[in-house]
Amino acid sequence: KIYYNMRIKTLKRNARAMMGKAEQYHAAKEGDNVLVRSMFSRAVYEIDAELHRLTKGSGTKGDGTKSPTVPDKQMVAELRKKKATLQTALERREEEAGRMHSFLDAVRRRITRHANNSIRRLILELQTGGNVRLEEGKAKDVWYQSCSELLRTRFFPADFDAFGVRELRVNRVTKIYNRTVRSHFDSALESIVDTSDPGYKRAIEYLFIVETAGAGDDDLFRLVEFGSAHTKTGAVAVTNSAFLVEHAKLQAALKRGELLRAGASIENQSLTGRVIVAKVFIGKNVPETPQFCPASNDEPLASAPLNSADYPSDVTSVYRGKQGDSKQRVWFVRDARLVLPEYIVEYGLQLSNANREAQDSAKAADVNELVARAFPNSSPVDVADLRGFAPHFLNFAQCVTELLATSPSREDATAMLASPPDLAKRSLTCDDPTAVSAEDVAKYLCVDGSDDCSFIGELEALHIVGTPFRAPTSSLEKLLANTLTRLVVPFNDISELSFLGHFTALVFADLSNNVVRKLESMPAKLDALETLRLASNLIYKVEDARIIVDSCSNLVHLSCAGNPVVESRGFIETVVDGLGKLETLDCISRTVSEERARVQQRPTRLTGDIAARIVALDASDAILRRVDIQEASLASPDSFPPILGCTLDESQPESDWREATSLTCRGQRLRDAPALREMTELAVLDLGANHFTCFDSLLSRKASLEALTMDNNRLWRLDDLCDFKALRRLELARNHIAKLDGLRGLPHLSFLGLEENAVTSITPLATLPALAEVYLSGNRIASQKEALHLRDLPRLIIVDLSGNPCCEEDMYRLYTVFQLKKLKVLDGVSIDPAEQAQAKEVYAGRISADLLNERVDPPGIVWSEVTELGLSSCGIKELTLLDQFTALQHLSLDRNLLTDVSGLMRCSALVSLDLAFNKLALSVSPLGRVLCELPALESLSLESNGVTSIAALQLSAPKLKFFNLKANEIGRVDGLENVPNLRELVLDRNKLRALDANCFANTPFLRQLSCEENSIKILDGLRTLQYLQRVSFASNRIQEVPDITRALENAKQLTEASFIANQVARKQMYRATVINSQPLLAMLDGKDVAPDERERAEGFFQQEAQMANIPPNVLTDVRPVLAPAQGVAGVAMQPRAGLRVMTLDGEAAVGPPQPGAGGAVRGRTGPAANGGKAVGPRTGSADLSLRPRPKPASVLPGVPRRRM
Repeated sequence: KIYYNMRIKTLKRNARAMMGKAEQYHAAKEGDNVLVRSMFSRAVYEIDAELHRLTKGSGTKGDGTKSPTVPDKQMVAELRKKKATLQTALERREEEAGRMHSFLDAVRRRITRHANNSIRRLILELQTGGNVRLEEGKAKDVWYQSCSELLRTRFFPADFDAFGVRELRVNRVTKIYNRTVRSHFDSALESIVDTSDPGYKRAIEYLFIVETAGAGDDDLFRLVEFGSAHTKTGAVAVTNSAFLVEHAKLQAALKRGELLRAGASIENQSLTGRVIVAKVFIGKNVPETPQFCPASNDEPLASAPLNSADYPSDVTSVYRGKQGDSKQRVWFVRDARLVLPEYIVEYGLQLSNANREAQDSAKAADVNELVARAFPNSSPVDVADLRGFAPHFLNFAQCVTELLATSPSREDATAMLASPPDLAKRSLTCDDPTAVSAEDVAKYLCVDGSDDCSFIGELEALHIVGTPFRAPTSSLEKLLANTLTRLVVPFNDISELSFLGHFTALVFADLSNNVVRKLESMPAKLDALETLRLASNLIYKVEDARIIVDSCSNLVHLSCAGNPVVESRGFIETVVDGLGKLETLDCISRTVSEERARVQQRPTRLTGDIAARIVALDASDAILRRVDIQEASLASPDSFPPILGCTLDESQPESDWREATSLTCRGQRLRDAPALREMTELAVLDLGANHFTCFDSLLSRKASLEALTMDNNRLWRLDDLCDFKALRRLELARNHIAKLDGLRGLPHLSFLGLEENAVTSITPLATLPALAEVYLSGNRIASQKEALHLRDLPRLIIVDLSGNPCCEEDMYRLYTVFQLKKLKVLDGVSIDPAEQAQAKEVYAGRISADLLNERVDPPGIVWSEVTELGLSSCGIKELTLLDQFTALQHLSLDRNLLTDVSGLMRCSALVSLDLAFNKLALSVSPLGRVLCELPALESLSLESNGVTSIAALQLSAPKLKFFNLKANEIGRVDGLENVPNLRELVLDRNKLRALDANCFANTPFLRQLSCEENSIKILDGLRTLQYLQRVSFASNRIQEVPDITRALENAKQLTEASFIANQVARKQMYRATVINSQPLLAMLDGKDVAPDERERAEGFFQQEAQMANIPPNVLTDVRPVLAPAQGVAGVAMQPRAGLRVMTLDGEAAVGPPQPGAGGAVRGRTGPAANGGKAVGPRTGSADLSLRPRPKPASVLPGVPRRRM
């Protein structure tokens, strides 16, 4: 259903686009005509004014007294003759204009009819659930070519000569798929012949179904849906001749006088036709007996029915031959099931007596050329639709060309105007055109130019033509107030009409060809006025019709042609209905009485009585033939039956209109609908093609409305519709809506039609979570960024923005496809994966103005004033537009797809830059070339960029203090020569194996270094870092404690260190050694260094230092020192006790004896005690076990160990 909605909307849009081209063509061709008519009209007015001056003007004698002017009779006669000539030429031009306008109306009707037929085909497919399908053919299709060739070969020009037709041109071929009808055909065939024997196929022919002269579109669609068996009574007539198909229609058109005259091709339907190609089993066929003999050649061959009872039951068909050509036949197939409709061929017939050159010119500009030229860059779907409408346009263009071929040129018109007698050049000389005085008028009117204005008060008619006149002075108004009955002031500069109120006796007012835009200034009462000419002004408001009605109630003649307002619905209806005495109106094709009768059958208020009548008409099926709702937006109001003109079926039972669940009232003149406030059960409401201006109090807030259609009204605003929570479908096309604020709070709205309004922003649509289809073609949406408001709608799959200014922007379609990820159809064209990939390739990674405006804080700030900007995780591939952020100091570009950052070169104020999680390793240009343009940069993050070498970056950032290179592919620390002020460096998760001796030689002030999760074994590069405060080498391959102490021997300010998950961290005395070597170390491996821990570590290594000075022949007792109670991690420490040194004789050598002395540890034996040989190795601090040793069984606590 959504697909068919979209196709119907697209068809309507394309139909209106082709109508627009026809209107443009008409305006272009009418331009010269308008100019010439204006020249003729002005000349006629000027001659009238001159004749008025000559016959009723005044002059002065030599003594200054007033006297009537004696007219020059010869001059008057010549002027009248010239006026008659010009008047005739003007009338001819006006007739041409009228015919051109009728051509335009006709092409609109033809395009509308074509579009509606196409829409009906779609609806037929939808309603039959796919049982019936109609496929539009393309010129390259084999079956399209076959059908075209079949029709051309069966077109016999000699038969059409009598009707002035010389050629047939195929415009459209449609293939019919109907499974039910085909099944009936196969069943009927199997009941007659043995289908296993292919010989029966010789009796199958492709023939044309003969339709009656009055057959319409309804007959066609019934034939397509149900086949011949359900639409024909008796035998079905088929023929092999195009002439026999068209004969009845051509004959009827000839009798109406619609043929054999130039230009007729656009004014009637006789020159466009269709034929249904059917697969027919003619079987056993016999000639008709007795042979039918038409009374004349004018009688169609198939007009007389066949009496089937006269033939045996085994006869399948009976044929009738054409007199003079027996090969042209009509077969009457007795079993309608044996006629299977398969193709619809639509064609045009070209008149032979029309202007051959014009026809050839139109033919040269064939359908494909027209569509390609008039609608460039159209989608294949649009091209297919437009190709169907193009023949109607070409026919229209041909008729206009023929009409203007014999029209006098502008040069001829100029020569005619220059013919004698010449008019004296007169001008209205005044200081202020808005205050023309009596003297100014007198000088203009008097033949001799006198300014004597004494006669002005007696004037009954005033003619002022082609001057800057805008309004009279109050004194002039008083002079003419009671006498002026005729005012002729065309071709001036009049813009407002308030001065007319002073002329109470005015009967005739001609204000044509001025610059009147609005009638708000028109006087309230001009009761005496009978004729008002306002042609060729600039009036555009429909509401001005009511002003005319209220002000000029006795108007008999009104001229408004040439104003934009006459094209607006409602203007003519209001004027005709409101002016009861009106007899002529120049902007309608009907007579005023006919128009009034039509208008008065269409109500202006939907009252309870009208609602009851509509409900009754729907129940009685009296208006089933009204234009379908889906087609309605293309139909004129005349296409809908007047409610008051329909006849009710009295046999239908009455029902309470207040309980109706659906109501359709299209094409009337409704301005108000009080009855709707009582219809609380309404679910479906259609008020399209009326005159509503707002929703205010239109509907009952209790109604459970699900579908509301109000297209083709005059809505200026959307009132709050939030009370209608159940609303699912809203059709508001072709109104004057500019703002959509009233659409908020509609949780179930899935369909929204707003074509051809004045919408500039679609922000409120972001609040409609169920929205699936949005049609906004022909509005005023200027920026493609408006699509961003639809980005978060989860169900949106169809959007139509065609005809908006935003569609003219570069890459509009790809931009919209990229922003609306779930979209399936845009502007009537399906979105395929290739287009989505292209959109992603183009727009994924580009910084847009929309993105920047969304990310800046506060919103709306000028870009040049922004100091902080976050663009993380935006999929950015290319940096653009950032050169406008001249004050930017902090920029986050992490988690994007950047390979190049040259777009930052003008952001010279940057202090911090985050480029983590990008792809800068793929950059062709070194990063350093950009950094050298950022002199203030202090912080830089290049985490996870695939960097393999720091040197390859060519860094140059003298103020850089923080540098993050975590999670890259770096194997060596180098390239830091130009970052002398570096304070913190992060090299975690790289591929480092060693810190070379001079790798940090140019960064002496480095305070923090993190190299976790590498493969580092060698730390020599740390020796140059005297100010190092924090280091982290967790998860590396450091093995020996001395490697750490040597590397950090100069870093006496170190406060934190981590070597966890290294082999060295499992070594004995690792923690005590590191703590002892760094006096300011406060945390090691994530654990605080407590004061008592440091004290014990230092005491231990003090003991070691003392032991290094003991003579080799002295034994030391260290048992009181080593106790398992507490101590450095991994080392069992005894409570602190004094060191006791004993001689070989057991005497205390140093200090007094200590209580609780245990065994002794052998230090070194002297040579005197052992013959000069050492009895044991020298014991150093590295030889001390980190695990407590078990006490020997022979040693008792407190008992000194026996001397050796």
